[in-house]
Amino acid sequence: MQWLTYYSPYLHVAQFLAGCFAAMIYNNRACAKIGLRERKGVAALFWLSLAGLVCAPILLFLQPRLPGWSFAIELTVRLIEITGFSIAFIAASRYGHARSLSSRAMIIGGECSYSIYLLHPFLIRIAMIGKTDDPGAIELVVRLGLFVAIATAVAWTTYVLIEVPSRTWLRRAFGASAPRDVIHAKPT
Repeated sequence: MQWLTYYSPYLHVAQFLAGCFAAMIYNNRACAKIGLRERKGVAALFWLSLAGLVCAPILLFLQPRLPGWSFAIELTVRLIEITGFSIAFIAASRYGHARSLSSRAMIIGGECSYSIYLLHPFLIRIAMIGKTDDPGAIELVVRLGLFVAIATAVAWTTYVLIEVPSRTWLRRAFGASAPRDVIHAKPT
């Protein structure tokens, strides 16, 4: 089950196609004038998609409690990811919602996102240590909050101590300059 929804290329092709579709919508609407009704509709879809992305881990939490619905829950979470990120991309790039995505915390999250991607499978296994067979809602909120905080802290540390110095060394070795300067992380 996990192979089909997490590792297999089948749903990743759907994610790629959704990205292409979102880019096509953006390109199609780039020159059109934005009306008030369209702006309000996109704003509602933007906030609904962000709420859906925030609530997706709750569905994954319910998965062990509903074994007959395991595949449907997994597929629903992947579809929420595909549509939620596509809508957020279009709304942020075309309709002025990028300001909400350009806060300092979001920029830091973007800078260390590759480290989060690489480290999250290991950190999830550590987060499951001591988990009860039937955890309650309070345990979900505490575990999820701690997981996000610890994953972000470990990823930021990895970014500052490994990724930035490695990138700096590679740029010096190949004589390239930095393409941009967003966060001033000093290599040690």
